Amino acid sequence: NGAAVRSVDSPSADAPQGAEQGGTAPDEGKAAEWVPIDSIHPWKDNPYGHDAEQVTDIVRSMKRFGWTEPIICRKENREIAAGHGRYLAAKRKRMTHVLVRFVDLTESEAHAYALADNEIAKGAQRDDEAMMRILHELND
Repeated sequence: NGAAVRSVDSPSADAPQGAEQGGTAPDEGKAAEWVPIDSIHPWKDNPYGHDAEQVTDIVRSMKRFGWTEPIICRKENREIAAGHGRYLAAKRKRMTHVLVRFVDLTESEAHAYALADNEIAKGAQRDDEAMMRILHELND
């Protein structure tokens, strides 16, 4: 695929037109790059779905906080391993470019990573008392 890319090597890197900048990459090499959204593709057998309401929530988060986390794709075939929700939100926003980190994973490694990425997050335990305190502080 001869798609044009632009690396994000420093906090001052500007996103291409149609992309939204957010977050920064470490100064050590190419951590992520802005690529045309149509140059990557979702994992067709991804067992995790994103309903319209969740995609709307992701869009709202992107508008509020910017693009804070790259989509993770396999180098070999540009298939999304993690970040399907961000991909769908970017599509909904009609973004032309998305921030992607390409990783050198086999198909089975990428799929295992995709499952782990979703399942591990489910194991996070919330401190309800701390959550209420933080929400109260944010509302002040």
